[in-house]
Amino acid sequence: MRKLTDFNNFMFNKLLEEINVKVTELELILSKKMKDILKEIDHKIAHDLLYLHINSKREYKKTFIDLGSKPDMVSFIQSNKVPELIEPEIVHGTFTRNKNFKLPPNWAKQPDERTSDEKSLGDFDLVDDEWMHPWIQPIHHVLDLHEIQFTDKNHAVWHKNRAEVKIGRFINQMFPDKYPANVKREDRPKVPEDVESFVNMYVATVESKSKMIVSVKGDDIAFYYNCDNYFKSSGSLGNSCMRSVSDGTLDLYTKNTEKVQMLILYPEDIRNKIIGRAILWKLDKVDGVEVKDQYFMDRIYTASDSDEFMYLDYAKANKYYYKSQQSYGNYPIVHPNGESKTTVLEVNLNKIDYKKYPYMDTMSYYNPETGHISNDETDYTDNNHGVITDTGGSISFR
Repeated sequence: MRKLTDFNNFMFNKLLEEINVKVTELELILSKKMKDILKEIDHKIAHDLLYLHINSKREYKKTFIDLGSKPDMVSFIQSNKVPELIEPEIVHGTFTRNKNFKLPPNWAKQPDERTSDEKSLGDFDLVDDEWMHPWIQPIHHVLDLHEIQFTDKNHAVWHKNRAEVKIGRFINQMFPDKYPANVKREDRPKVPEDVESFVNMYVATVESKSKMIVSVKGDDIAFYYNCDNYFKSSGSLGNSCMRSVSDGTLDLYTKNTEKVQMLILYPEDIRNKIIGRAILWKLDKVDGVEVKDQYFMDRIYTASDSDEFMYLDYAKANKYYYKSQQSYGNYPIVHPNGESKTTVLEVNLNKIDYKKYPYMDTMSYYNPETGHISNDETDYTDNNHGVITDTGGSISFR
């Protein structure tokens, strides 16, 4: 028996060599956000989902269910994709959980002042050579999908290998023929049980109660750039050099409504303050090739680092291009197919005599004579483009 304090080294290589199983079904696990939404809904489907979160058997092909990128969507991971994201040692023996365990500092973001007992996940006994793998043989089953590690939003199961589907289709796929498609309002029981009414209640609740990403344009961009309209001034959002700007500085954004939007993130229950923003560009060319209805999500600013995942999931769901690192500069661009590489992005804006310019994180090179803007530094060198990376609102030419 040994104390589990190291997720990365304990029997890692040996177990990877030995584990060769196929997992197709697991318990149905809901995110905290999903549970909070369902608790607001007095509907049989909501009640059943909450019950199954605690009491389900290993019989579902989708799990780790979360809110989707839009109010009528849900996010999930296929059960057969979960094992590759789980540290092998916690599914390969008999594990006794330590109820005194506390999250390590790389999760909790605090100094590691835990006692040795608080650092221990529990006691683990490796199953001998006669073992049957716990994924397929319950006698040695030790994986608990309610373990504390899965409550951390940074865990890979919440942001890798995920997909989305509309909530109504999700219910019909998970529970075929269990619930009626729709029932006339006058014929519904006090607690309704049809899919149509659940979808309507679910969408309405998500729209009013949950964090939500919304696209705005024009003068609304200037409104939400103002730090007075931040719900809290923390994280990269609170530290942004443009959290407070003078009149006219954002005209390049606000006067190009066909090419520039901003994705804002509302907190739970609040719809007049934001906790995140990211400029969204409608692209004209990618690597010199003309494109149609393709978008680039620029640098993400959030009050809480964990909310970056919402934006990244949103970008993936909508097949946007986005930055591989959320910082200033020309980092590789992630393409809609998931490939990350150096990429030239171009947009043609309205040719306007802007008096001031916003500070640009990515699309830094602008030609006032043509309205052309890009992330390509060679434009600055060769094609009469200025660089707009001055917090004072100026444009600089060579």
